[in-house]
Amino acid sequence: VVDNDAAVLESMARGLLAAGFHVTAFGSSREARDTLRGAHSVDLLVTDVLLPDVSGEEVAAAYRTLRPNAPVLYVTAHLASE
Repeated sequence: VVDNDAAVLESMARGLLAAGFHVTAFGSSREARDTLRGAHSVDLLVTDVLLPDVSGEEVAAAYRTLRPNAPVLYVTAHLASE
């Protein structure tokens, strides 16, 4: 799980843990991107779309260098204005 908002990150991680998932939480998109480039055992990436340093799409691209068809769930708390 990748999110720069600590409260959102903790909430998502707790929910996934309660559902029986093993969770690795990243509060930094750069750390997540660099770690996921070498990760072979990640089954699902949950990432915020809007991150301050590296976008959620860039994190997912790094993750998919080793697992091209790996599932990614993009989330955001940002409300689009009309």
